[in-house]
Amino acid sequence: MKSLQEITTRIGDGLHGTPKYDDSGDYYFINGNNLSQDKIILKKETRRVSKEEYLKHKKDLNDRTLLVSINGTLGNFAFYNNEMVMLGKSACYLNLINDVDKEYIGYLLKNRHFQKYIDSNATGTTIKNVSLQTIRNYEFELPPKRNQQVISNFLSSFDQKIKLSQKMNETLEEIAKTLFKSWFIDFDPVRAKAEGRPTGLSKEISDLFPDSFEDSELGKIPKGWEVKPLDEIADFLNGLSLQKYPESEEHPKYPVLKIAQLREGSTNDQDVFSSGIPDDYIIRNGDYIFSWSASLLSKFWMGGDAALNQHLFKVTSKDYPDWFYAGWVEKHLDNFSSIASSVATSMGHIKRSDLKDAKTITPSIQTISKLSEYFSNLRKKANLCLLENTVLSDLRDTLLPKLISGELQIKDVENLLEEAGI
Repeated sequence: MKSLQEITTRIGDGLHGTPKYDDSGDYYFINGNNLSQDKIILKKETRRVSKEEYLKHKKDLNDRTLLVSINGTLGNFAFYNNEMVMLGKSACYLNLINDVDKEYIGYLLKNRHFQKYIDSNATGTTIKNVSLQTIRNYEFELPPKRNQQVISNFLSSFDQKIKLSQKMNETLEEIAKTLFKSWFIDFDPVRAKAEGRPTGLSKEISDLFPDSFEDSELGKIPKGWEVKPLDEIADFLNGLSLQKYPESEEHPKYPVLKIAQLREGSTNDQDVFSSGIPDDYIIRNGDYIFSWSASLLSKFWMGGDAALNQHLFKVTSKDYPDWFYAGWVEKHLDNFSSIASSVATSMGHIKRSDLKDAKTITPSIQTISKLSEYFSNLRKKANLCLLENTVLSDLRDTLLPKLISGELQIKDVENLLEEAGI
């Protein structure tokens, strides 16, 4: 067994405090929330500092440096690639010795075992924190460097498949969003018909759109369409306080779906289970979930059965298809986020009244039903990509400890994958 301290020349973190910002500075001040998908992500809101400020607080980062978030959101990971950045306290850096494979150690830090280790050893209630000593003390099996390289190369092939699947999902999602905006928000087919221009659509689809507008509380909308509150076209079921449903042997147990798991698309890092939950609160593949508190986001869930925790809505409708109400939730998501961030609490949120205030512009059920084929096909394909992503990610994370221990050999795994058609 080896510890992270034994395979590093230094483990440290960034500035414990606020630097002097400079909007024209060449260096970005980053924290753990800038680490994502193995990279340092610079966001619109990422602040800058001058070279002088950077040099004052400079850390010894190099081409052997790995980064992990240790405060707030735990376990985000990135390779350092000579970016011009200054670290904040929630970004831990690990400088590896030359005798280990950098990519292999990266897989260890992203694996469930390490993620569970830091989560279970974190301190703090509102804001979780992991000490540098905890990071240094993490122990793991370390095969010879040649074996490390073989394993990391093999696992990287999974990453390539995952990235391709993710890219396809993003493309399909973007097509669906663009089409939804064109038809139901910008009313492009209606405008074209009103102006005597071709819609660019088949006659069958074009005939479903009116050729004129009428007044409404939101201004001009397609004739015959209605303005409806968001909570009228869909039902928003809030999750349960699942401490009241502890794991038991009498009922099936389910992993708890919280905001972090929704963001990741998986409950595999969730050790908490609940039982005896009413069926309405069980989430299944294809359900549309919307977090209304803290970090507002919405997505179709493809991570398997789970129990719906509080602060999450399961969104359903008896009358409208999922692509339609999902499109309107996403249309209002930026505004919901602004409302949540304006709430003077540690955890911003929206209220039921905000769902009522959010308006939708709705054609007849018959029209939506006839248009459904196009959106439903896109949604089905996008969900299949998400499911493939989940399966590949789970398989990669399951294989790593077995490959490390020697329980499985690369050749054996390749044969199994070939037989399974993966």
